[in-house]
Amino acid sequence: MSSYDFVYLPIDFGNKCNVGYGFVNMTTPEAVWRLYKAFHNNHWKLFQSNKICEVTYARVQGLESLKEHFKHLKLPKVEMEYKPVIFSPARDGRLLTKPIAIVVDPGARPVEDSCPSRDETVTSCSQKLLLNMLDAHCNDCNEEIVSEGNQMPMSSYDFVYLPIDFGNKCNVGYGFVNMTTPEAVWRLYKAFHNNHWRLFQSNKICEVTYARVQGLESLKEHFKHLKLAKVEMEYKPVIFSPARDGRLLTEPIAIVVDPGTRPVEDSCPSRDETVTSCSSSIERSDG
Repeated sequence: MSSYDFVYLPIDFGNKCNVGYGFVNMTTPEAVWRLYKAFHNNHWKLFQSNKICEVTYARVQGLESLKEHFKHLKLPKVEMEYKPVIFSPARDGRLLTKPIAIVVDPGARPVEDSCPSRDETVTSCSQKLLLNMLDAHCNDCNEEIVSEGNQMPMSSYDFVYLPIDFGNKCNVGYGFVNMTTPEAVWRLYKAFHNNHWRLFQSNKICEVTYARVQGLESLKEHFKHLKLAKVEMEYKPVIFSPARDGRLLTEPIAIVVDPGTRPVEDSCPSRDETVTSCSSSIERSDG
C-alpha cells in the first residue's frame, strides 16, 4: 500500500509562499515509485499551473534521519502547517493521521530550509554573483582545454534566468542556464551537481537537471510571455550574444516581452492564491 510518514513544505515567511520544493517520505520503495510515476514531469493539475512537477531523491533519506535533520531547523513561532511534521501511524488517504510537529533541539546548530534574509540575498544570491560563478567555471574549463591542447568545444553560456520572489528580492531556489554545447553541459554537471554551494557558505546541495524547455530559441520564445513587474535587468531573463565564456564578458540583453500573449509562470503565485493552493494543509490534499 502507499502511505507517507513525513511532510515538509519550506515557506518564505515574507509572503507566506512556498519556495518551490517540498519533502515527502513515502514508507516503501514501491510507494516511492508510484508517486514518481504519478507526478514526475507532469503539470500540477490541482493548481491550474503551467509548472511541471519534478520528483527527485532527497539528500536525507528515511524517517529517523529526517527527524534528526529537521530537529535543528531554525523557524519562527508558526502554525503547524508551516512546520516539518510526521505521521504515526503513516497516512494513506483513508487513515488520516493528524500531523505531529518535530520537536526542535534549541541547542543545536540550525539548518537552512529556504532562502536567506534580504541583505544576504543581495550579496550572495543575485544574478550578478551567479554570472560571476558561471564565468569562473567556464574560464577554468577553457584554460584547461587550451593547456592540454584539446580540440573539445569551449564552455560558454548564452541564457540565464534567476526567478525572484519580489516580496523580499530573494531567489526562489532554482535558476536556468543555457550552455552552448553538450560538452559544456557535462562539465557544468560534473562541477556542481550534488556539491555544496561553496561560494555561498551554505549547507544546501546544488542539483543540476535538464529543464523542460531546451535551446536558446525555445527559451526566448517561452520567456517572452513572462509576466514581470517593471524591474531592473538583474531580475529579468537575459541572453548573451555572443555567448559568454568567462573571458568574453558579453553584456546581458533582456528578452523582449510580448504584451499580447498569455503570461507564463516563473515563481510562486500571489499570497491569496498561495493560501488556497500552495499551502501544506494536509486536510485539503487527501481524497
